[in-house]
Amino acid sequence: GPGQLYRYDAETGALVRVSIGVQGFDDDGNSGQGEAWVVPPLGNVGYPRSDPSMSDDGRFVFFRSPVGLTPRALNDVLVSGQHQGFAQNVYEWEAPGEGCALATGCVFLISDGLDDTEGHGLAAVSTASAVELLGADRSGDNVFFATVDQLVGQDDDTQLDYYDARVDGGFPRPVEPAGCSTSETCHEEGTAPGIEPSLGSSILGGPGNLKPLISPPPPPKKVLTPAQLRAEKLTKALKACHKDKRHEKRARCEKAARRKYGPVKKAKPKKKRGK
Repeated sequence: GPGQLYRYDAETGALVRVSIGVQGFDDDGNSGQGEAWVVPPLGNVGYPRSDPSMSDDGRFVFFRSPVGLTPRALNDVLVSGQHQGFAQNVYEWEAPGEGCALATGCVFLISDGLDDTEGHGLAAVSTASAVELLGADRSGDNVFFATVDQLVGQDDDTQLDYYDARVDGGFPRPVEPAGCSTSETCHEEGTAPGIEPSLGSSILGGPGNLKPLISPPPPPKKVLTPAQLRAEKLTKALKACHKDKRHEKRARCEKAARRKYGPVKKAKPKKKRGK
């Protein structure tokens, strides 16, 4: 069977198995060929730590395995590339207690369980798979891993990307505009289907980082000349005068409006008087 992963508690002397199938899934993780794996000490990301795959309190353990321990996870699937090896899954094990009611601990799928591509660069150091566990922070609130799958809407390519699955975090998928019909105007949604209880990274909430919306500049404000302003005021005043049905009063109103807002007559230059 596959190589297993255990956590030993030096204070209590308790030994628990971490790489187990969730609620007995897939023969409780005993079938398959691939081995469970953790990030080696002082390895990969962040400040050098002796246990980069576990939170300081031992409550969370993150590991990688090609064996399907939860629904949706890959199960000894060969990578689609030139190198021989199994496609990997990234898992989280949580100790019994707050957030986990199972006596054996709870296992969650962090990666999407769909990436069977061949890895390159850092993600291919210890496995042929593109999926690679990089490490976690001291609290266990952040776990870092690599994959080529599009796990958020902002990722619109198939290049290798690095993700942080964090507690109370995550990015909502942008809503596609209505009426999409061509590949130029619409992008295929990410590979992760609907949310399932075993998929830890898909249940993260929070607003996340949204793409900024660039608004068009406002149209330039039209500047009227003094003559145009008087003409507008005259039009409004005459319109008000026309509401009066009495001819004499309406005529007086129109005369007053033209006198007040009519065109300004230029003053004639005075003739110079000789001495």
